[in-house]
Amino acid sequence: MHKLLHQAEAVLFDFDGSLCRIFATLTDWAAADRVLSVLGLAGVALPPHLITTSDPIEVARFLATVDDREIALRAEQELRAVELEAVAGAAPTPGGHEAFRAVAASGRPVAIVSNNSPEAVEAYLALHRLTGLTDVVLGRMPGRPGSMKPHPYLVTMACMLVEAEPGGCVLIGDSVTDIEAAKAAGTLAIGLASQPDRAAPLQAAGADAVITGMTDLLATA
Repeated sequence: MHKLLHQAEAVLFDFDGSLCRIFATLTDWAAADRVLSVLGLAGVALPPHLITTSDPIEVARFLATVDDREIALRAEQELRAVELEAVAGAAPTPGGHEAFRAVAASGRPVAIVSNNSPEAVEAYLALHRLTGLTDVVLGRMPGRPGSMKPHPYLVTMACMLVEAEPGGCVLIGDSVTDIEAAKAAGTLAIGLASQPDRAAPLQAAGADAVITGMTDLLATA
């Protein structure tokens, strides 16, 4: 892992998980329910698994299947509003800010690649005085939920915008979709397994290294 990060030309960070837990005070259950309410009131038939989900991003993925694009856009706007509300109560990931600052201080390009809205990411960076440390912020695009990770689009775009070849970039993320997106885009990937049972899925997805905390990066950033 130390060699991976040290030799990387550019470093891409996931947001929710690597830098913070965005739905900490405003819960992920509440966020998902608000977006589902928009769909339900509009008469959209929801699959059973979605009705009970606590994952707002899973709801965002579902929007790609909603035929009425106006309704899908309203639901996306509600999710973006919920994320912006959640920023104030988001819980920083232990060591996440420090690792982010250390990588930025190394002089290499830094990007954030998130399935959350870019507005929420930028609001969080401003709140915690991290604005200016990143060269690129890419997030979920309205009307294009299919471009979210694990699709490689956002990772590929980040590499292009920091003017680095994918093979010279490393993405740090805590979810299987992060690793899958990195591998599909041709970048290296470091998985963050904050719980013991999360390491194996990250390794199975193709992570080049797995860490148990963001503080593990500080010695090599």
